[in-house]
Amino acid sequence: MRKLSLVFGVLVLGVGLAIWCAPGGVGAEDKESFTNLIGKDLTGWEVMNMPKDQWTVEDGVLIYLGKGNGWLRTEKPYTNFVLRVEWRFLKAPYDSGLFIRAGTEGSPWPKSGYQLQMAKGSEGTGVPGAKNAASTIKAPPEWNKWEVTVNGDEVTLVSNGEKVYTGKGAKVAAGHIGWQAEGHRLEVRKCEIKVLVDEK
Repeated sequence: MRKLSLVFGVLVLGVGLAIWCAPGGVGAEDKESFTNLIGKDLTGWEVMNMPKDQWTVEDGVLIYLGKGNGWLRTEKPYTNFVLRVEWRFLKAPYDSGLFIRAGTEGSPWPKSGYQLQMAKGSEGTGVPGAKNAASTIKAPPEWNKWEVTVNGDEVTLVSNGEKVYTGKGAKVAAGHIGWQAEGHRLEVRKCEIKVLVDEK
C-alpha cells in the first residue's frame, strides 16, 4: 500500500511538471496579457501636427513614410505597462523617438512626457536616469527589439535582449504612447502592451 502511494505521488508530480513546462501551461509566458497595438489600419492611433497620409499600415507593419515633423500617438493614455516593440530604419543617418506618458499639447512634438531617443548614437536616452543603448543597436535595415517597462517613477529598457538601465524619476504619471516623425522613414512591426494596473 505504501509502495502504491509512492508510485501515485510520483505520477502526480510528473503530470504537474509536464503541465507547468508545456507551452501554455502555468509556467509559460501569458501571451494573452499583451495587446497588439498595430492593426490592419491606424484604428486606435491619432496623427498629431502633420499630414495624416505620412502614416500607414502595410501587412501589419506600422510605417512613417519620412516627410514632415509630428508624431503618432495612441488614442488611449497609459500609466504603468510593459511595451514590446520591434523597429527599424532602412538607412543611416536616422532619427525618431518612442514617446511614453506623453501629453497632447505642444507642436510638433509633445511638451510633456518622456521620449526614448532613437537617433543614431543616442538610442535609449531621454528619460530620467537613462543610459545610452547605442552599443546594443543593430544597423539598418536590421530590426531592433525593445522592451520598455514603465512602473511608477521607473523606466526600464531592455534592448535586443540586453538590459541597459532602470532609470528613476519619471514624475509624469500617465500619458500616451507614440512614435516621433522627424524626416526619416521608420517601420514598426511589433508594438504590444501589457498593462500593469487597471486602466479606467
